[in-house]
Amino acid sequence: MAVNPYLLTLFGGAAETSTAMSPGETVAFYNQSLKNADKETERLRADPMVKRDLATLFKAIDKAKSPEELLRNPEARRVLMQGLGLADQVENAGLAIKALTSDPTQKDSLARQLPDARWAGAAEQLGFAKDGLAKLKDPEFRAVIADGLVEYKRLTAISDRSRWWRMRWSSRPGRTPSPTSTPCWATR
Repeated sequence: MAVNPYLLTLFGGAAETSTAMSPGETVAFYNQSLKNADKETERLRADPMVKRDLATLFKAIDKAKSPEELLRNPEARRVLMQGLGLADQVENAGLAIKALTSDPTQKDSLARQLPDARWAGAAEQLGFAKDGLAKLKDPEFRAVIADGLVEYKRLTAISDRSRWWRMRWSSRPGRTPSPTSTPCWATR
């Protein structure tokens, strides 16, 4: 069975590299994560850490006088960018401020010039250049950010579990994963 190489990267491998899990095991793990997606999403919505992160963000939004001020707040920037799908760029505060406050409708805006299209998408979604913080004060848009944060947390948990399984599986003495080996979690 051919495995999509993008699927493997979600679980820490690549088509051309050896992983501690075989492609079949990776697919089984992926299918299990899909089966549990709704339950895990609901659990994360009720998670106190997620609620705390969202409360921190919403408090910072209400307190901020400008998008720049909001994005200078490291905790608010972290939660907002995780919710927008830019979690890997949280530490790039200067870039976040410049790109997200640029006007994505302008051809020469920084968000559109960056090779990573997520910046232009996030800048367009937020609308900082046109509306300032107005969109982030809208309850419907806050729900979009909350959904994005929950999805980020869910995918991060899947990746962490995958990494744990790979480490556990490969650390067994004399254990070399094979395409036919089946981990205990796949048989449940």
